[in-house]
Amino acid sequence: AQLLAARPKKSFGFESLFRSDSTEPEVNPSKKPNPNKNFLGRLIKNSVTSNIREEVSRDIRFEERVRAKQSVEDDRRRRERYGDRHRERDRERNRERDKYRERDRRDKGREKRDRDRDRDRDRDGERGKDKDKRSHRQDDQDRRRDRDRDRDRDRDR
Repeated sequence: AQLLAARPKKSFGFESLFRSDSTEPEVNPSKKPNPNKNFLGRLIKNSVTSNIREEVSRDIRFEERVRAKQSVEDDRRRRERYGDRHRERDRERNRERDKYRERDRRDKGREKRDRDRDRDRDRDGERGKDKDKRSHRQDDQDRRRDRDRDRDRDRDR
């Protein structure tokens, strides 16, 4: 009997709930009843949050439906009131957009040409020199050619 009493009692952590005069040290804290793990509390909390979430999403869906209906109504009203005028305005807007698109496309082409020209110049060993050197040289050649032609023509007279 003494040996049984001397042996430490195995504790499962919930004896202290039944015995208020328990002098045993607290069992490891992971065995403490966790209020978040309280099933009923969790159930209530989840149902409340899911209800709120459902209501919010229902409201959002309702607003979206109303907005869609509203925009359809607005479109119909606009068509009735303005007839072809708003179509003409849309066409005008599209024309404007296309003009800008075309300009952007041309700019892109110009940039590409400039890039290619610069690359060719770099390949020809013109790097680091004045970018317009080549055109200056071309102008000089043209001028010289014109001068020579003029001189030849004058001499032939």
